[in-house]
Amino acid sequence: LALRVYREYDPDVVVGIATAGVIPAVVIADILQVDFYSLKITRRSIGGQPELLSSAPPQAMGQRVLLVDELTTSGDTMRLGLATLRDVRPLEIRTAACFCRPQGFQPDFHALVTDALIIFPWDRKVIEDGELVVHPTYRGMVKDGEF
Repeated sequence: LALRVYREYDPDVVVGIATAGVIPAVVIADILQVDFYSLKITRRSIGGQPELLSSAPPQAMGQRVLLVDELTTSGDTMRLGLATLRDVRPLEIRTAACFCRPQGFQPDFHALVTDALIIFPWDRKVIEDGELVVHPTYRGMVKDGEF
C-alpha cells in the first residue's frame, strides 16, 4: 500500500483513523518518512454511525494529506474523516485503506478488494476477566486456537 501511494502521491503527512486505522497509517508514514497524526472516530454508538471524537490535527493545514483506515465498506467513516480534515484547510487530501469492499467506498489507494471476512491480528483478541479471548465480534467465526 505504501508503495502504491509513493508511486502516485507525495503526502507531507499521514493521518490515521483511530483506532484500527492508526496501525497501517503509522507503518505507511514510517515507510514514506513523513509525519503521522491521528483522528479519532468511533462506530461504537447505537446505530453504528461514525462519531467524531477528536478534531483534525492542525499540522495538516496547507499540507498534502493521506487519510488512512484499515478497511472501508460504506465509506461513512472515511467521509467523516475527510470532512473533518477539510476544516483545517489542507492543500490536498487523498485516501487509503488496506482493504475495501467491491461495492463499497473506493479510496484513492488500497491494497486489496475483497468481500471476505477480515480479522486483523491487532483486533482478534481482547482481555476479559484477566484472560486473552477471541473478540466478541468474531466469536463463532473463528476458533480460539486458529491463526
